[in-house]
Amino acid sequence: MTASRLLPNPGGAGPEPGEAALKRSRALIDRIRAEMRPQGGHSEQNAALPFDGFMALALYAPGLGYYQSQDPKFGEPGDFITAPEVSPLFSRCIARQVGEIIVELNGGEIFEVGAGSGVMAADIMDELARQGTLPHRYLILEKSPALGRRQQATLAARVPELFHRFHWPDRLSEAASGETGFRGVILANELLDALPACRFSLQGGAVLEWRVGWAEGRFVWRTAPARPAVAAAVRHTEKMLGRGLPDGYTSEAHLAQAAWVREAVGLLEAGLVLLVDYGYPRAEYYHPQRQDGALACHYRHRLHDDPFLLPGLQDISVHVDFSALAEAGLGEAGLVERSHRRMPPRAALAHAANPLDNRQDPMDPTEGGNRRTPPRAALAGFTTQRDFLFSTGLLEMCAHMDPTSREYLKLVQGIKTLTLPGEMGDMVKVMGFTKGIDRSLMGFKGRDLRGRL
Repeated sequence: MTASRLLPNPGGAGPEPGEAALKRSRALIDRIRAEMRPQGGHSEQNAALPFDGFMALALYAPGLGYYQSQDPKFGEPGDFITAPEVSPLFSRCIARQVGEIIVELNGGEIFEVGAGSGVMAADIMDELARQGTLPHRYLILEKSPALGRRQQATLAARVPELFHRFHWPDRLSEAASGETGFRGVILANELLDALPACRFSLQGGAVLEWRVGWAEGRFVWRTAPARPAVAAAVRHTEKMLGRGLPDGYTSEAHLAQAAWVREAVGLLEAGLVLLVDYGYPRAEYYHPQRQDGALACHYRHRLHDDPFLLPGLQDISVHVDFSALAEAGLGEAGLVERSHRRMPPRAALAHAANPLDNRQDPMDPTEGGNRRTPPRAALAGFTTQRDFLFSTGLLEMCAHMDPTSREYLKLVQGIKTLTLPGEMGDMVKVMGFTKGIDRSLMGFKGRDLRGRL
């Protein structure tokens, strides 16, 4: 989401929620309270829910969560904007990188997880059609029925001649072919920062986990000894930093983000996993001066830090630790083995990613039988969004246009938002994992930031 100034009282800015929205929010509050459990055998008055459980319910509770409603999320009528909504040039640049992979594999498919309004998918396919590098299929995994319907409407209107290539599977495993994995490009744009995260603090050398309780008619923060997986993640972070986090330090542990990347890369037989999101390398994320983590909430284009405001009516996100993603994607062949520590079990992380879903994880690459071990992944690149877009021809795309035209001026404004350091340019990073690709990728031929991981 784009940065904006802190709003002291977001609920008082812009149009107030309607009665129907407030009723849904109150129902979600009741749903969250029903999930709270007493801590350490204490009374119901001490009941609480780990923050990742609260975040999962606030965003994804069926029929009640933020991403489950039909309220607008993106653009001017919503709460935030994403790069595909800023300018079609963003998606055209992504398409150029995708097209390079499709040519290298002599075919392939695209799998986008969390496709938002469907605008990026439409613009990508439009550009690939111009390139002559269309995929066999464009698959979209979307847990929100409302967003799924919006995607279908957008694509039917924008690229009707290509609509037959789009499919909405229920599970990622449906994208695999027989006993092999997925061949093509797996895309995730601003997905990982919307996965539930755990909040923790250091106190007297111990790791405490932040939980959400209820007192005097409102949600309140409580702390308790961290669950083993959370404590292990914090200690691993300290070990990789080469220093302990100071007493009183508060931040996030990204178990669900790491689990998602590990499973997505595990599914890939050949091709690219391309991640675009807000975040930092580990040393910057856990900098001593970043003492309160990177939790952010958006309501009506106002940025604030209160996740308890209007549950179900506002977005909640947590920036990405890209060093942890690199470890997760590379697995035993990568950075994680330097610490001689195994990551938390997949089952526990899958539950952290979506505690509401007791079915088999839709990102599970082993569902439906054992597959042969896929080739090792490589970290193809890590850079800023600005450098990725410049490397994939952002400026060349409008070089032929009349600089006095209204369309040109609109594109220039979009380019500024996408690339300026104070906007999305440096705040958003791009990371790629490849398998079976022996060449360097065009999107990462500019500034190489892998050394900062």
